[in-house]
Amino acid sequence: MTSSASKRWVPNLLTSRVEIEMWAGQGDVFKVEINDPWGTLTQQIKKPNPRITKWPSGPNTKRGTTIRVYGHPPYRSQPFSFDELYYYLKHRTFAGFTKERPNAPKIMLKALGRQEEIPVGFSVLEQMKSTPTDGTVFVKDLVIDKILPGTNKTVRVTVKGLYTLDRQTYGLEDERLNTGLIVSVSGIPYFGLELRQYAPGRALGIVPGPKNTCLIVECDALREEMNIGRSGLTDSEIKRTFETALVEALQKIADSEEFKRFSKIPESRKFSKDATYLQRCDLSYGTSAKTPVSRSGLGLGPSKGRSLDSASPKT
Repeated sequence: MTSSASKRWVPNLLTSRVEIEMWAGQGDVFKVEINDPWGTLTQQIKKPNPRITKWPSGPNTKRGTTIRVYGHPPYRSQPFSFDELYYYLKHRTFAGFTKERPNAPKIMLKALGRQEEIPVGFSVLEQMKSTPTDGTVFVKDLVIDKILPGTNKTVRVTVKGLYTLDRQTYGLEDERLNTGLIVSVSGIPYFGLELRQYAPGRALGIVPGPKNTCLIVECDALREEMNIGRSGLTDSEIKRTFETALVEALQKIADSEEFKRFSKIPESRKFSKDATYLQRCDLSYGTSAKTPVSRSGLGLGPSKGRSLDSASPKT
């Protein structure tokens, strides 16, 4: 699909149905309708029975694909908000493509009376094209190859992303689905993994922690190892090999000089902040002899003896 193509995701709140309409720029227009898609996926009792129709294109037919979703899953008592839809599409579908993608399509989200374009590309990876903040480390294409036991097949895992003390600068929020470890297969981010399960000790898992981390874990070998909902992995030798490679990659990050310098930043920032505060208090104390300054006022905790205003022995 070339850059002139477009994709539109148009949720509604009436019934439980999915419609996909597509025209490739030549030939007929195709439309696929699926009723009860949620039950088909989750109950696994009935097979999908899509209705497919086609008709000749006309002079006003626009090239591209339109996906309309009617209703919401039964576990939801309220419809999704626009932001929930936006960030799900941005960080859990092809819209958040994690590889270089020339001639990317134009993607529009229309829902709840609002319309907005979703730029193609995972947001954090796009932000990594700029210079990192002083409290941020970029991880760029850390590759680990493992041979699948009993075969000559290679399972390649590529880790990229960042960990930071400046999460707001990069828009890291759990609700935005862009924190922790995120598995990407064939460039599409599908689901997250628990960072602390794979991180070595305190490194990464505790400091800086999943809320301050966004690491994309690419592994195309997992294509056939995902569950039917594309929300996790089935148990297999490929999955175990993938996990071994992931643990090794995170260990390399934790052992790197960049991480060692990063781990000292929180302490240095704290000392810098405390020093600035003490300096200000000292200036205030020096300019006002009538204003006593206690240990608690300096943030030094309760005094076991006299306060600073009575530090000199009385005569």
